[in-house]
Amino acid sequence: MKKRLIAPYNAMMKMNDKAQRFIYQPCLTPLQTEFVKSQPTNVKSLIRLVKYWKAEYLQRRQTEKLINSYTLELITIYVYKDEMDSPDKFDLAEGFKRVLSLLAARLDGFQHFWDTYYSKDVAQRNITRLKLGRSQYFTKIPVLLDPADPTDNVFERWMDGLHKVSKFARKHWRLLSWKILWYRQ
Repeated sequence: MKKRLIAPYNAMMKMNDKAQRFIYQPCLTPLQTEFVKSQPTNVKSLIRLVKYWKAEYLQRRQTEKLINSYTLELITIYVYKDEMDSPDKFDLAEGFKRVLSLLAARLDGFQHFWDTYYSKDVAQRNITRLKLGRSQYFTKIPVLLDPADPTDNVFERWMDGLHKVSKFARKHWRLLSWKILWYRQ
């Protein structure tokens, strides 16, 4: 971690109030940017495709913002690194289909974090803290920790729009699956 970010990072980790931690988040933006920029070219191409899908099919049909680009970038990176059978033999259409498949699925209980800028122990503690004090229903909320900020579940701000994103993704996943099958014949 960069030395200039250690003090604000440690201060955030000690705070229980989300509003107080939010004040420090802008200083973590360079780490977020660095994390996305450090991804291979294939994943960046897939991110561009997912963002295009968001702009063309989500935002044009909705008045409210359903999900932000950074959350989609993290989902795409997760799919590329953890869901693709062999990232060496990357197929853009298959990658896009996998991203849509994840978005279309019920994300109940989904948990993921990266240990690029913080330890697994810190991530697990924060996942536990996120779920403490919630009803049984809310313990199933999906958790995708920001790689630069283990106190931030990037899904949390978009829970209301996530079911609509899921509906659009399901529709486009079915269409894309059919087209890929047709083109490969």
